[in-house]
Order: sequence, then C-alpha cells, then structure tokens
Amino acid sequence: MPGKKKASKSVFVTVGTTSFDSLVAALDTQACSDAFRRNGYGSLVIQRGRGTHTLSHLAPARRRKSARRKSASGGGTNAGAGAGASNGGGSSGGASDDDAPEPMETRVFDFAPSLADEMLAADLVVSHAGSGSVFEALAMRKPLLVVVNDGLMDNHQAELAEELGKRGHLRWCEPNGLADAIDSFDPRGLTPYTPGDPSGIARALDDALA
Repeated sequence: MPGKKKASKSVFVTVGTTSFDSLVAALDTQACSDAFRRNGYGSLVIQRGRGTHTLSHLAPARRRKSARRKSASGGGTNAGAGAGASNGGGSSGGASDDDAPEPMETRVFDFAPSLADEMLAADLVVSHAGSGSVFEALAMRKPLLVVVNDGLMDNHQAELAEELGKRGHLRWCEPNGLADAIDSFDPRGLTPYTPGDPSGIARALDDALA
C-alpha cells in the first residue's frame, strides 16, 4: 500500500499452557514495536501462560508515565503487578525515557477458558508452535506467524511449523528473528488452510519424526 499505514490493527500473541518467556521477551523490545508500527499494528494482547517475564518496554502508557513521575520526584518504582495486569517493569530515571516513543497499547493475561474471542478480534496471530493453537488460528483464516521454541529438546512442534510453512499456510521464525519476521510478514502471500483433510500433513510429520 502506498504511504504510511495507520497503526490501528491488533495483534494477539499466545504461548499456550506452558512457559515461553523467550517469545514474550522478544516482543518486549523497541525493534518489535517498530516493526509492528511499520506494518500498521497499534495494539497487542499477550497470553503468557506460565511465563514470568515482566514487561518493561511494552508496559501500558499510564504505568510508564507514572514511573517517570516517580523517577523525577526521586521515588522508587515498584514493579509488582496484580493478576491479569502483569505489565509493570522497573524504570531507571533519565532523559532518554522522555524521548522514547510511547509503548504499544498492551494487555496481558495468563490463562482463559477459551482464546477464540481474542483470536477472532485480532488482525494477526503470533503463536507458539503447539498444534491446538496453530490449527485453531488457521481454521479461523487468521494471518499466522508461528514462533518456534528453540529452547525445547526434541521439539516436534518445529516440524509442524516447518511443514505448514512449506505449504504456505503460515510463516514461522525463532524468537531472535521475530522483529525481522514481523517486518517481512505479508498475509497476502499465505495459502488458506482448509480443515478436514489433515492426512497429507500427518504423513509428512510421520516421515519427519520417523
């Protein structure tokens, strides 16, 4: 599209029921915020599972402004956050904070009975490579970027992401390549996934795991 893209689209990130702090930490950077904004995304919802990474760069604007006020008055910053609002982070005082752009609008929660509503509301889904989350997003025809957990041993989820990526249904990366993957992600190049005939994928995975 010509010209600048308006930052109005939303992103939903899910890590499933386990911990994937390296994905959340990769998101919590200026590089990813810039990549999202360049591609028109202005808000972010993160389901972080059992993870413990406390957001700092992506903290909500109101919390970041409060930290600046405390820093300016000489007070300390308490990084503790209540349930469902695990977005706080300590901030060292300094003029550089005032010069930095405001973080993306961000909401974090740990678990929910269903993630369907969050996925349906999102313009882009960023997911771990668990088959449940992957196929749920694909069945909704959501643009999907899968992040493979490179810290897992015998990570068979990676084969699933690779196979679906070869078929054009999604794009995938590892945490350290997330900002580049967001920048190069073009949903127009994806092939819609048709549920109901997983035999070809199952055979390919069986061959990969044999």
